[in-house]
Amino acid sequence: MPPAPPRTVIELFHLAFLRALMSKAEDKAIFSLKGGCNLRFYFQSARYSEAMDLDAIVIAKGTLKNKIDRLMNTPALIAPLLARGLSVAEVSAPKQTETTQRWKIGLRSEGQAGIVRTKVEFSRRDAIEGSSFEAVGKHITQRHDMAPFLAAHYGTRSAISQKIRALANRVEPQARDVFDLELLLYRNDAANLVLTPEEVRVCLAQSIAR
Repeated sequence: MPPAPPRTVIELFHLAFLRALMSKAEDKAIFSLKGGCNLRFYFQSARYSEAMDLDAIVIAKGTLKNKIDRLMNTPALIAPLLARGLSVAEVSAPKQTETTQRWKIGLRSEGQAGIVRTKVEFSRRDAIEGSSFEAVGKHITQRHDMAPFLAAHYGTRSAISQKIRALANRVEPQARDVFDLELLLYRNDAANLVLTPEEVRVCLAQSIAR
């Protein structure tokens, strides 16, 4: 069997990490998946994500640091990776502030030279709103021969707001933001959503730019 391409290796790690995180969390509501992994796992986005982003509340910086450091070595994460010929070769935590905590991970795949790199980042918020606890989409878990599992993630309205803010705050718009926003706005459950005047302005500006 040929070695898995890097994007598949990264996605497998993200799934295994998210499942292990949720299984170990006493209060699962303190985390919420966002960004590209949220869109891929729950909204059937065709775009792979190179990093995993989550929001976190309540949990202290040192507590989260210790929790994730331990998680990187727990069988809940390591075992499903090994079953697929993957292993964690490198882990570092280069950014650990009161607002952002980031881990860089190097993955090794059997039959493949070199290290595949990804990141997991937590952003600390005062509150998490618009999050749901739902099963990761079967279109993802079945692709990787993984049993279904539940995780906290942002729903359609929150994902749209986050993507619009990303567009508004970038010096140069990124094509991926426009792609993601279009995916979200064309969903059936977005048909009756009411955007704020600022959100409408950003959407119109991107429409004209295209």
